Amino acid sequence: MSPDCRNIRTGNPIPSIYYADQPYITKTADNAWLCVLTTGLGREGAGGQHVVSTRSTDLGKSWSALIEIEPPSGPEASWVVPLAVPSGRIFVFYVYNSQNIRKLKAEDPPFAGGYTKRMDSFGEYVFKFSDDNGRSWSPERWTIPVREFEIDRKNPYRGEIRYFWNVGKPFTKDSTAFLPIHKVGGFGHGWFTSSEGALLKSENLYTEEDP
Repeated sequence: MSPDCRNIRTGNPIPSIYYADQPYITKTADNAWLCVLTTGLGREGAGGQHVVSTRSTDLGKSWSALIEIEPPSGPEASWVVPLAVPSGRIFVFYVYNSQNIRKLKAEDPPFAGGYTKRMDSFGEYVFKFSDDNGRSWSPERWTIPVREFEIDRKNPYRGEIRYFWNVGKPFTKDSTAFLPIHKVGGFGHGWFTSSEGALLKSENLYTEEDP
C-alpha cells in the first residue's frame, strides 16, 4: 500500500537555512523542478532574511544546495514568487528593503516606543531572472513601478514609505502577466492593521527577450 502523500510525515524536506516560508515550485525548460523560498537563520522577520532557490531533477526526492537570489548579508529580501515564460526564462519577484531602513513607525502597544525593527514587509517590489533554468540569477535587479494607493497615503509615512508584501503566485492570461500585491496600512497587533489586494499587469514580460 502506498503511503498517504497528504501526510506530512511521508514527505521529503525542501532545504532551508532554518526559517522557511512560502516554497513555490515551477517546472523548468530542462524538466527540473525549481523551488523558490524565503529563509533565514532566525524566526520570521529576523535580520538576514533572504530569498533562495533550489532544483530537483527527481520529482522532489532530493534537492540541490541552496542558490542565493539575494544574500543574507544584504537588506531583507522576502516573499519570493516565480514565473516561467515560454522562452525558458524564469522570473522571480520579491519584496526588497532597498533603502536598508532599520526601523519603522508602528502602533504602541504592542511596539514599545512606536517603532518596529521587523523589516520584511515594505520597500520596493523587484525582480531578477534566470536563463539557465534556475542555476543562477541575474546580478542586476529591476524595480517594478507601483502607483500610490489610498492605503499608502494613510500610512504613518503618507506613502513616502509603502508597506506591502505578497503571498500569491504570478499568472498569465492571453500572453499577459499578472502579479499579485498585498498593500498594508500599518503594523500593530497581529502584525498588519489593515491590508488590501491588487494586481500588477505587464503586457510584454511574457514575451520580452531583452534583459
